[in-house]
Amino acid sequence: KNSTTGKSVANAPMHIGHLRADIEFYTNAILSWETQFAANTPRAEGDTRAKIKDYAISHLSITHEPIKNTRVKVSVRNIFNKEYY
Repeated sequence: KNSTTGKSVANAPMHIGHLRADIEFYTNAILSWETQFAANTPRAEGDTRAKIKDYAISHLSITHEPIKNTRVKVSVRNIFNKEYY
């Protein structure tokens, strides 16, 4: 909220989150799943456009350490090809 007016800040989500799970599925190999979400994003006062949609986007990564102190990471970002703003 705006500390001066006490109103919600326009275009800033009121609720945001980030979930992540890492699983070591093979020696020195980790599968990671991440989901980021945002909800209840108010428009500016007087803005008549449609409500900003809530969203959740997910990412998948595999990290491997073939030799000590050397990591290789492959990621697919926004795996469900969701539109978000």
